[in-house]
Parts: sequence; structure tokens; C-alpha cells
Amino acid sequence: MYKMIGDAVAKAEKEGGDLTTKNLKYVWHVAEQMAKQTGADVDDLFKEGVIEMRRCEQKYDPDKNDNFTKSCALAIRGVMKNFVNRQNQLVHIPVNHQNGFKAGQRAQEDVKVTYESIDASDYDRYGACDNYALFSDKYEILIQGLSKLDESAQIAIKMKLHLDKYSETIPSEKNPSKQVYKYKNNIQAISEELEVTPGIAKKIYQEAFEKLSRYCQSQYNSQ
Repeated sequence: MYKMIGDAVAKAEKEGGDLTTKNLKYVWHVAEQMAKQTGADVDDLFKEGVIEMRRCEQKYDPDKNDNFTKSCALAIRGVMKNFVNRQNQLVHIPVNHQNGFKAGQRAQEDVKVTYESIDASDYDRYGACDNYALFSDKYEILIQGLSKLDESAQIAIKMKLHLDKYSETIPSEKNPSKQVYKYKNNIQAISEELEVTPGIAKKIYQEAFEKLSRYCQSQYNSQ
């Protein structure tokens, strides 16, 4: 992989390629560092980083930023961390549901039962768990699925997963050296963005998640 990246960079520098291609080695370096720290797959991290660098290139203004990689370094690390967080999801099974799960397993001993995970971002300020966390290791499939949802549903999912503009980070007020998400992703924040009540926002999110999850799983299984 690294040799392929090196060849692509050399060709871009020789023929005047785009900034992202010229700086692929930087993305790979960051991906390697984070892979060693977290155990995540370096190729997946690299893909996330390249996608984000291309977004940054579209907004890059050389008159305001003298160093391209420096201008997008924070965003690249942010999307990689977000990817790792989505992979390191925690299973949450309410106590009053455990007996039901066990009974279901006993009744279908010959069926392999798996439970999808829920990450920390699925716990909103009401102290409740919204739904199963969406698997999103296949970015292209996720984007395709999002395009099939209506605008409100897309916003709800993007906020919950910190995608697109909702992945933007800013310095923390308490600790300026620490970056935090500009947009919150709990139900209250989603309801304010959509200008609806929290109850309606939660329903929009849940229905969107179910549709998107089914689509992504079907596409993933067909690969």
C-alpha cells in the first residue's frame, strides 16, 4: 500500500496533481499512528482521512493558510477518531430485557443470534438509549443509504454520527487546547436543528435509523 501511495504522490508532483494526492503520505502517516494507538485497521483509517482531506481541499484558501496539511490536520485526525469511536461500540442491554433475550436464545438454540452495538453517542440527555448504533465501516454504502432518506431523516442521522458539517470541531471553552464537536448529537439538539419537539425528533431519528440500517446491512451482505 505504501509503495502505491508513493507512486501516486510522485506522479502528482511530476504532473501537477491535486493537493490531496500530493499529501497522501501524510494521511498514511497519521493513519499508522492512530492504528498503533487504537488497534483500528490502518487501511480503513487511511480511507477516512483521504475523504476528509479532499473535503478540506475544496475549502482550502492558500491566501489564508500557508500550509495545506497543517490546515486540515485537525479535521483528518477528527474523522479518524470518530471512525474509531464508531468501531469501539458498547453493547447495552437493559436489565429488564435480559430475561427476554435469554428466553429467545433458548427457544432458537439452532439460530445464531447477534446483537448490534450502541456507542456512547447514543445516550442522550434523557438518560435513555435511542437505538442500535449503525455500522458504518463502509463509507460509500452509508452515503448511498443516506441519499435515500428525506432531508429531516438525513439531518438526524448526520447529527447522531457527526457527519458532514456536524463533524466540525472547535476549541473547548474550558480547555482551548482540547477540541470538541461544535454540534451536539443528542435528541434535544436534533429537535432544535429540525425545529420540532423532542418526541418528534426521536421518532424521525429512529425511523431513519431503521431504514438506513436495513439498507446498509443488505448492501454489506451482498458484497
